[in-house]
Amino acid sequence: MMANSDENFILKNLRGQLGKQLVCKVVNGKSIVTNFPKKPKMNPLGGQESTKNNFSMASDWGKQVMDDPELKDFYKTRAPTGINAYIAAIRDYLKSPVVSDINTTQYSGHPGDIITISADEDLMVVKVNVVIANKDGVILEEGTCTSDDSVTWHYTAKTLIEPSGCMITATAMDNPQNSGTLSLTIG
Repeated sequence: MMANSDENFILKNLRGQLGKQLVCKVVNGKSIVTNFPKKPKMNPLGGQESTKNNFSMASDWGKQVMDDPELKDFYKTRAPTGINAYIAAIRDYLKSPVVSDINTTQYSGHPGDIITISADEDLMVVKVNVVIANKDGVILEEGTCTSDDSVTWHYTAKTLIEPSGCMITATAMDNPQNSGTLSLTIG
């Protein structure tokens, strides 16, 4: 419905909305009153629903962090300048750690040998696990790495293994339990 209202001195040149019922506007010098537009019901495109859900879960994580004094302090002290703990927690939730390298130059399959893992993330990787499996996928050894700087991680072998053909998989995790994985087959 649309009505001209140039003759009505009250509505002449009136602009804006009246509640969510009417919209008053001036088009080509004429005052017009129309029904309030209805927003069309649209189905989400492509990955929009997934993205919306991911941001919702990130927001929930941010709220959880703000309710936990220890986590709040963790994010507050590591957040870039101008970013508060809540936003830092959301950013952390939305970005997974990346394992960029598995270095086996000090590993020959003996107990005490070292496997070095490089893993990074925006704020901090909090844990790296290593799994050593044979060519059939049978797990021969697994454990948690240690680190001094949360970027370079060290796994100390515990058992005697013939490393040829074994696959080493390193998985890095951050506070919201996002993970990044890299695998390497020893030649």
